[in-house]
Amino acid sequence: MHAAFRGWDHQITSIFGGKHYSQTNLGIYIDLLIIKFEAHKNVALAFLDCVRTEKDPARVVALPLEFQELSTGISLATRAYSNSPFLACPKPNCSRIPAYLPLKRCRPLREHAFNATITLKPYIDFGYYLADFFPTPSAAYSPTSNSGHRDILVIKDETNCQRVFRFCHQLYVTLLLFVEPVHSRLRSDIKAELRIAPTTTVLTSWQLLLGPDLERFDFDRLYESVPWTLNGYLMSIDNRNYRGRLAINRDDILPTCYNKQYTLG
Repeated sequence: MHAAFRGWDHQITSIFGGKHYSQTNLGIYIDLLIIKFEAHKNVALAFLDCVRTEKDPARVVALPLEFQELSTGISLATRAYSNSPFLACPKPNCSRIPAYLPLKRCRPLREHAFNATITLKPYIDFGYYLADFFPTPSAAYSPTSNSGHRDILVIKDETNCQRVFRFCHQLYVTLLLFVEPVHSRLRSDIKAELRIAPTTTVLTSWQLLLGPDLERFDFDRLYESVPWTLNGYLMSIDNRNYRGRLAINRDDILPTCYNKQYTLG
């Protein structure tokens, strides 16, 4: 084992010009090319020195991150909860940032101003599962977790904001759930609309919102790209707790071979 590291030189740079990583008590310490987003300061997209040799060599592995810059100047980054890496071309304006990658996702324990539960039973019973979502809330329990909620999506966060959830099935098209906050004088108990859209794309929620330019998370562009169906509401129970329910729409349940108008660019 020691022989494998005999010629190790920590000064050797990567294909991007960064230093090799090292293991510390805070986690892996590594130089990363990172895109930060003005409207979502708690997330970032990092580019790793990894390529698929049979694919376009200009596209490397892009890693969605939850990102935190401490007052001490230290940057902490953990893989964004529920989202998988994907291939993308690094942007010319990427910053090179040395960061620590802890092994565990760290979230402070505190009360949350937004607490929502969405009943997904019709879709879970049909065989759908929660694949990924954006943004990452402070805490989320999906029907596939060990939280005991077999058919309920639980979200705990700081604000009621636009959210996208992606539900996949082995035989049927993917379903997107769009949570759109609303403010109605006539129905003050309605806090958000729940809209469903089928799609045959295999892109993750991050990819759908970022688009190929990777500039920003564009909810409006996604909303206008596919036909959505109003499926329910988030209703307020009190000032901090909300509840919603999705009803299954058979018109949205299509075989994966169907791609007439549901393929995103």
